[in-house]
Amino acid sequence: MERTIKNIFDKYSWCTDKESRHSYGIVYDNWIGGMRPKRILCLGVSLFGGGCLLSFSEYFEDAVIVGVDVTLEGIHQECRSRSSIKLEQRCAYDKASVADIRKEYGMFDIIIDDALHDPEHQCTAFSLWSSVLSEEGVFIIEDVPESCVEYVKNRLRQDGQWQIESFNTGRRNGDDILIRCIRNHVRTL
Repeated sequence: MERTIKNIFDKYSWCTDKESRHSYGIVYDNWIGGMRPKRILCLGVSLFGGGCLLSFSEYFEDAVIVGVDVTLEGIHQECRSRSSIKLEQRCAYDKASVADIRKEYGMFDIIIDDALHDPEHQCTAFSLWSSVLSEEGVFIIEDVPESCVEYVKNRLRQDGQWQIESFNTGRRNGDDILIRCIRNHVRTL
């Protein structure tokens, strides 16, 4: 079987909804699959059992995967035992948390916001966490409500330094839309 992010999401479907509910695997393969040979730091905001962390830990074998959530109670033991996964119990919408994470881990090549699926919170998370995104990094917002996609994209474009692209998986769950943000000087869109 080909080693893809989609296949790994399938493997961890018991603790992530990225493929089972949303069909995000193919999009992730297109958007970040080419980053595989690099040393990657990922920031997962909101952990849902840790399946995303396990998936990226397996796909990006040399990566340090940092997961941030307000509670770590539901995190599967396998996440806690992998040396490549670091868990941080913090509020994702707090400037001090962002500063502490940057001080501890540096800049991130991939940031995935899978926290509160509310447009205001998604824009706030981007505003806070994009400050710790590397120059060539990718910021992905998951589960954008279909009725709010243009609103979120316009808010993210306001400062003019970002290329914003959205993808609707077509699953019709109402929130099956991903938004990818990269800096204007990066030529990957």
